[in-house]
Order: sequence, then structure tokens, then C-alpha cells
Amino acid sequence: MPSSFRHAISADIPSSGDGTLRLAVARSAPVATLMPSAPASHSLFGDTVQPESLSLFSSTSSDPLALWILHRDPELEEDSGIQVLADATHAVASSDPEEASSAFKLRVEPVSRGTSIETILHIQSPAIRNTFIRSPRSLEAELGVKLPHISFQFRSIGNARPFAFEVGIKDRIGRSGIVRLSSFQTKPKLYLPLASSATAGPSEPMKSRQSRPLLHLPLTMAPTPDQDEATLTAWQVVTLPLDRIARSLSDSSLLPAIPRDPRPSHLDPFGEFDSISYVKIHANVRLRRIWCSNSLPDHNLAEFQVFT
Repeated sequence: MPSSFRHAISADIPSSGDGTLRLAVARSAPVATLMPSAPASHSLFGDTVQPESLSLFSSTSSDPLALWILHRDPELEEDSGIQVLADATHAVASSDPEEASSAFKLRVEPVSRGTSIETILHIQSPAIRNTFIRSPRSLEAELGVKLPHISFQFRSIGNARPFAFEVGIKDRIGRSGIVRLSSFQTKPKLYLPLASSATAGPSEPMKSRQSRPLLHLPLTMAPTPDQDEATLTAWQVVTLPLDRIARSLSDSSLLPAIPRDPRPSHLDPFGEFDSISYVKIHANVRLRRIWCSNSLPDHNLAEFQVFT
């Protein structure tokens, strides 16, 4: 039967007691998949008329990873894997891309109640940097999604297992920035581009190609059924208001104090949000939906509910 939940993040970025930015999650999520037909050499959605809501990922579709490239840690074949599974039984679904190693072992913590009867995407690894999915599939392409809100419906696969979401954005004059949201970050921090990486190519490792400002935000998880008897499910939704968050890519108060930092001492202002260039989901989560919208989603609609 369907379980109705509270709304996710509001359009505001709430502050903690010390005035810092914090993001909290709640419950719910939508559907509706739009499949673009754009070559990998340019923007997938930039030249299309975009609807009020646009789905980038749905675990219940016939080809859930059509827009995504998968990468798992080749040195951790037993512990790192990406699979489409039944959430309640962990059985491999017919839509699974079958890219997990034969040595891969699914590691899950028991959930007391509130698992979904639908298929989900399981992303698992002890080394989250090297196990992820990314859209678009080509590093040379961009999504070009103009909708300023992005929502993720997910659940953690272990209270002690870290995970991260990453969204690349552009402002109206084409400058790029990165918004990263993780379970292990404690305070919002802004990292400026390395002075020596301004000409680094897109195929170079993450550390050597940080040529864009990166805003790393903490994620405060909602209670799970094991932690709160009133909670019906471990599935949660977080919505990022990227048009508001983009302003923090120029907030010098979020810069960490690093002695002898090779980064530039001045901070060029990041302009108004224009588009989403890419989305990246790192281990360790189970994923059900990712969608973009022009305004905050209405979670009272039937298609936004989780069936358990």
C-alpha cells in the first residue's frame, strides 16, 4: 500500500544555530521520464523545450540507466558494485545492466519496515570516489537542464556508510561550479580552483582538474524506522534549490583557512543559475528517482508516493 510522507527540502537553505547552511531530508518523489535524442558532442537538453518537470532517472523504467555511465572500483571487485535490484528481496531485476563483477557480494543492513516493492538501483563501495553513476554518459557532453530544482529519492544502505551526490552547474555567462552534498560533511565549505589546474582537461583525475569552485554541503538525514517508530520508511527525498545555492559559490565566508593555499586569493562572483551540466551519484545508496523541476514538487500527487 502507498505510504505518504512529508515534503522534502524547502526552497530556502535552512541555517543551523551557528548560521551555517544545512540541508535536511524528508520523504516522497515523482516519475515521468523524458528521453532526449542529442549527440554526445553537445547539450542533451539545451536545445529542447523543457517541461515543468523532467526525469533524469527512474529505477522502474525499462532502461533506467539510458542516460548514465557506470563506474565501479576495479581494485575492489568483491565490495564495489552497481545493480538494479528488488528493494525488498534484493533479487537482480531484468533491467540490470549486468556490469557487476562475478565476485561482487551484496552487503546490506536489515531494514525493519518500509522497503519498496519496486526495483531500485543499488550503488555500493567502501571507496566512494571510484564507484558512481554519471549523467550524461560522455564527459564532452552537458545536460543543459534549465530547471533550477533537482530532487533525489534515495535511502542509505548503512548508517555508517558515507555517500555523496554531485551536481555541476553553469551561470548565465558560462562559468562552471560544482555543488556536492554528502553524509560525511559537517559544515558547508567552499573550495576554489587550483591555480595550476586552469588548463586541465575533463578526462584528468578529480584532484588534478579542480578548475571550478566547489561548494560542499552537509546532509542531515531524516530518522529511519529503526530510529523512530513514527517513521514509515527509510526512503527519503532531498531537493536542492540550485538557483539559491549558486549564490554561495561566491561566499568567501565559506572558504576554509588553509595555510599556503595555492588557490587564488580573490573570489570572482558566480552569476545567476543557468543550467545543470552533469549529475553524479556516488556509493553508498539505493536510488529510486532523480528529477528536475521548475518549482518545488507537489508531493501530494499519487505518483510521488512510495509503495511498500
